[in-house]
Amino acid sequence: MAAPQNESKIPVGTVLVGKYRVTREIGRGGMAAVYEAEHLTLGKKVAVKVLASELANSTVVIERFFREARAAASVKSPHIVDIYDSSRLEDGRPFIAMELLEGESLYDRMARIRLIDPKSTVRIINQCCKGLAKAHAAGIVHRDLKPENIFLTRAEDGDE
Repeated sequence: MAAPQNESKIPVGTVLVGKYRVTREIGRGGMAAVYEAEHLTLGKKVAVKVLASELANSTVVIERFFREARAAASVKSPHIVDIYDSSRLEDGRPFIAMELLEGESLYDRMARIRLIDPKSTVRIINQCCKGLAKAHAAGIVHRDLKPENIFLTRAEDGDE
């Protein structure tokens, strides 16, 4: 017997709101799924976070979702993901289009290597603190700080 198809999953090739073509699913959590997509006009790769179908009828959840987008967009920092767009899909589900990060989450790193050396640990914590300081200066409190929400990337100079 085949597993039931997740009806909220967006198939590869789907064009969202006339401008983002889905190229793959990156990840899925309890509240949303994240897809890699290409902006059709600009040719730029982006990440598109789409609220789960079962939550799309809750005005409280939707407002929180859009508040997250506004908050992140209001802070300029290399330690906080850039937000490009937010709106609703044709089916009414809210989405956020954002910078596509290359790398891995801190959770994945911890699962892969188990023990992170002290120097790397201090560097990661320091950079998290820089992002949080910028957010706090803008009056924003991050309420879901966990390894799954910390993403490790490399800067143009090769530094992590």
